[in-house]
Amino acid sequence: IEVIGWGAFEGCRGLYGELRLPENLKSLGQAAFSGLVNMVGSIEIPQQVTTIEELTFSGSGFNGTLTLHDGITSIGEGAFSGTALKGELHLPKNLEVISKESFCGCDFSGTLVIPKTVRQIGAKAFAYNWRLMGTLEIPEGVLSIGSGAFAQCRMLEGVIFPESLESIKYEPSWGEDGGAFQNCFGIGRIVCKGKIPAYVQDGCFNGVPKDNFTLEVPEGYEAQYQAAAGWREFKRI
Repeated sequence: IEVIGWGAFEGCRGLYGELRLPENLKSLGQAAFSGLVNMVGSIEIPQQVTTIEELTFSGSGFNGTLTLHDGITSIGEGAFSGTALKGELHLPKNLEVISKESFCGCDFSGTLVIPKTVRQIGAKAFAYNWRLMGTLEIPEGVLSIGSGAFAQCRMLEGVIFPESLESIKYEPSWGEDGGAFQNCFGIGRIVCKGKIPAYVQDGCFNGVPKDNFTLEVPEGYEAQYQAAAGWREFKRI
């Protein structure tokens, strides 16, 4: 089998056990395995599949580890959202796009490493992965971080923002997960490499203890951050 089409097994609640994808598989359609609530175990993406379409495994019962090979360049909206996949998440080194809700509501742990090739992190991309920890470094080249991208990742310890970053977003209608780093209570260090402050919508850092640490910015540019929306909420810059 080389192609599994759009919605091929979507909502097949009578299927149970583990999933083994064939080595010759070249294409996985949107929502192909969405809603398989009684399926368990790990997911390994075959080498010839380079794009994970939207909702491919969303809302399924897979609760093992996820193996993504380095040839994958794009992960679609909600591709793994709402699955209980656990263990460390190793993103493909050639990944360019992390779409909206790609890994929202999973159970990944450890330190998340964003590949240097990524240019965009979508809304709620990693929201509710509360076991992620350590310092998250956003690579140079990323221009925007979507609303709720890391919301409720409350064990993150720090974030490093690149010089290229232009905006961090907030969607007030989403409530507890509207801010890109909302309720990331564990953050105790933020480093900004940009001399020009990225545009930050009010609410992006709701729940981050802004008076517990010093926001680190390039020397001589403290005044710009002290006057910038979003950043001026931090007590020490």
